[in-house]
Amino acid sequence: MAIRRSLPSLKVVFGTYFLTIIVACLLVSALVLLAFNRASDSGLLIPANQTEQRLLKQKQQLEQTSSFQARLLPKESHYVFLNKDGKVKKSNMSSKLEAAALRVSKGKEVDHNTYGYFMTIERQDGLLLVNYQLVSRYRLSWMNRYLPSAQVIVIIIFTLINLLIFILVTLYFARSLQRQLAPILTATGQIADQDLDFTVGSSNIKEFNQVLTSLDSMRVALRDSLMHSWQLEQEKQNQIAALTHDIKTPLTVIRGNTELLNSTSLSGQQQEFIQYSLKNIGQVETYLQQLSYLAKNSQLQDFHPEKIKVAAFLEELSQNSQALAARKDIKVQFFNDLSDNQLTAYWDKDLLKRALMNIISNAVEHSPKGGQLQLTCHLKDDLFHFTCLDSGQGFSREALEKATYQFFQDDTSRHNRNHSGLGLTIADNIIRLHEGSLNLSNDLKTAAGRVEVILPLTKI
Repeated sequence: MAIRRSLPSLKVVFGTYFLTIIVACLLVSALVLLAFNRASDSGLLIPANQTEQRLLKQKQQLEQTSSFQARLLPKESHYVFLNKDGKVKKSNMSSKLEAAALRVSKGKEVDHNTYGYFMTIERQDGLLLVNYQLVSRYRLSWMNRYLPSAQVIVIIIFTLINLLIFILVTLYFARSLQRQLAPILTATGQIADQDLDFTVGSSNIKEFNQVLTSLDSMRVALRDSLMHSWQLEQEKQNQIAALTHDIKTPLTVIRGNTELLNSTSLSGQQQEFIQYSLKNIGQVETYLQQLSYLAKNSQLQDFHPEKIKVAAFLEELSQNSQALAARKDIKVQFFNDLSDNQLTAYWDKDLLKRALMNIISNAVEHSPKGGQLQLTCHLKDDLFHFTCLDSGQGFSREALEKATYQFFQDDTSRHNRNHSGLGLTIADNIIRLHEGSLNLSNDLKTAAGRVEVILPLTKI
């Protein structure tokens, strides 16, 4: 992977993000103020101090006219004119505002937020108090009636635009970061799928590129490790296959000579020894067949599922299990809860029969003579459940974890050594080919060994 030099770090990226927001907000503030000033210059907005400025211009005239003339006051102002005795002579104020004006005339302070501001004008015939507000107003009266004040509108516009800027800038930088993260997500996804023959991409951010470099190193190391493990597994399977083939030749010679010897005139004890030898030769041949099966790579080339009738399959399984258990006088109880005789499944009949018979054979082997075997079949959530419950001593804790491992023999609780430890391994492999699962447990009531197989009915 080619690494670009002098790339910006995340610190620079986030610094750019915040600087962009700040600059954009300052520009918007300047534009809003410019628009506010333009509105004031055009006459649409009346400045907040316009009334005060007009009063200051008219103050000298208001002081010197022979009689008080209200027309000289701005329309938006309110007044109260007191004679020399402090009595109200003229007023257009409300009673509340007038009371506040009287307090001002006596030198007292009032709340400007509530009552606004007062300008005191002394005349020869009395005292004039003019009330005004330092608030921007609209030139049109209906705008003053229905719209918020100009200051409030400026604050609202400023807030909304700044919020919009924050959202847009954040979305832009988020999408930019997503694009920079894409090579990392792609690499991790392909590694998770064990697709290790790919080229790791690059990013324009320093820290992301460091992560990508680490992922590329991990990809190479994992690929080499898996390749080495696969080569070791292939070598092991090839050795097993070769050894199996090599053993078959001398074993065939031994069987042939033993059968020839059996055809000669022998004593009863010699006949007994010959039969014992032939029996063990047959068992060795069975082990070799199982080893040959395991030497094949997951048996995918021999896996041929097809649509079969479940009822007929289970009937054949019941007959075979009865015959297998008869040699130890074991009673088989076969419970079939499947009511639909036309129910079909997409299974490899021969392979699956072999798997289930391995499970049943294992249960028979570890059940005492004259014991019983319970086989149960039922459907749950469109899945086929097969349970085999023997009457033996149950699985040890180690067996519950390792019983499906190759050559594992649970000598602690199920001590018969007359088996290779491959039965459950082969069964587990076949069931996995059918996208099913094999679970081992001990029965809660009897503590006997319990094996449950769960299989889908349709092709996955």
